Amino acid sequence: MSEISKGSVRSGKVPFGVSRASREPLVMQVAGGLKACILSGYYKVGDILPATRDLAQELGVSHIVTRGAVKILADAGLISPKPSIGCVVLGGRGKLWKGRVLFVFRNHGQGYFENVLVSVLRERLVKDGYLVVSAVVSPDKSGKIDVSELEIQLMHPVDMAVVVFDNPPAVEILERRDVPYLQLGDGRIPVAKKCVGYVKFDRRGGADDFAQACVKAGVRNVEEVGFERFDDVTAALEARGVTVTSWTVGTPDSRHHTPEAFALKAREKFAARLASGKPLPDLFYFSDDYLCIGALAAMQKAGVAVPGDVRIATWANAGNVPVCACLPARIMLDPAASAEKIFKIVGRALKKEKFEREDICSVYHGGESVARHRTDERTVNQGGKP
Repeated sequence: MSEISKGSVRSGKVPFGVSRASREPLVMQVAGGLKACILSGYYKVGDILPATRDLAQELGVSHIVTRGAVKILADAGLISPKPSIGCVVLGGRGKLWKGRVLFVFRNHGQGYFENVLVSVLRERLVKDGYLVVSAVVSPDKSGKIDVSELEIQLMHPVDMAVVVFDNPPAVEILERRDVPYLQLGDGRIPVAKKCVGYVKFDRRGGADDFAQACVKAGVRNVEEVGFERFDDVTAALEARGVTVTSWTVGTPDSRHHTPEAFALKAREKFAARLASGKPLPDLFYFSDDYLCIGALAAMQKAGVAVPGDVRIATWANAGNVPVCACLPARIMLDPAASAEKIFKIVGRALKKEKFEREDICSVYHGGESVARHRTDERTVNQGGKP
């Protein structure tokens, strides 16, 4: 008799709960609870886990959370999803991993770029045979840097860490523990003993091409808007004689760092800018895609026509381009493509291949072609002009 046919579905209440007051993401809490149930023998080899919808209802979380938790267990080799049957418990006879890779984040609520990049990179690593775990190193409610998650993960062997964007407290601990790490960021390339490479993201990549397109299109003045202090295209524009003015919107309250909160903040501030009576520039340049979304909403409400009254351009992530009747010009950064490049770097580092430092201190430019405004109702010219 096969394991599946003799297994049973465990019903009733699950022997654990989740806490929304915890710093640990809900999906990790559910995955940890299910894992503990399997390792303790509550769910035995051959048992079938409750359906993800039932788990979601029992724990008071969304179906997305329980599906994510089940995927984590499947990737770890603890269960095997079977169509029309359910998730079969494998117990300790699951996948044998080549090694363990630790992702270190600055916050739990990662943005669109980080989420896509990490998702693709994690999928590639798991497919290549590596167990991927994560930790967050960030300030707690009192402002003190909380390193507890990282310390707990480092109680287990780690082949390599990937520090997702500059995080000095995390790097200090990894250096002290002699853990090799690859760091992603937009700062200065560090000189450190255990840093196997620094992948630098240059937000100004593509600025020269953009500035040339502006000059060719007759743009004489640009108003650059960002959530925080920035300098995406100013230098390139001013070098070609284009006048640039800049101002910042300011970020939402730290408790509401969601895409919707950023877009609403931008809409509110941009509505005030339009109501001020200040003349419109030839072109607005937005340093963030959610900022552009909020500004477009404010312009629509104020009756400002795009591109009739003003042209717009934005920095944007591939797959998250603001949608409007006229496709905005954009400087594009592709998180999925970046993840594939980083995977190759991580793979070489995990294999301890010999290579020069400059080979992996790569600079990725967000300089994919900008798209010209819609010329009629049927076609969009991809000629690269704003």
